[in-house]
Amino acid sequence: MEQKVEGLLDAYTDLHNPDFGRVAEVVGMSGRRVEKPDEVEDALRAWLSVPGPALLDVVVERNELVMPPKIELNQVLGTALYSAKAILAGRGEDVVDLAKGVLTS
Repeated sequence: MEQKVEGLLDAYTDLHNPDFGRVAEVVGMSGRRVEKPDEVEDALRAWLSVPGPALLDVVVERNELVMPPKIELNQVLGTALYSAKAILAGRGEDVVDLAKGVLTS
């Protein structure tokens, strides 16, 4: 997201993460993965009640905005520049996904 705000096309950042809750279990810790918002509260309670190390892997929306509450003009211009570059690079679906994420936030 930060690259997009700066007007840059993201490159080599499309990570496909494993289930880190399962990875934690493999190394001997308590681990759990949460994929739905309505599961977070119960999972958090269970995670906090575990004695010893524990890992809670929470899947979040890929395009969730993590920007400060005050959006500045240079951020808007950078995002517009990114969108133009993405469309020209044949990545229009990325721009649509970004717009959907903004509209649902």
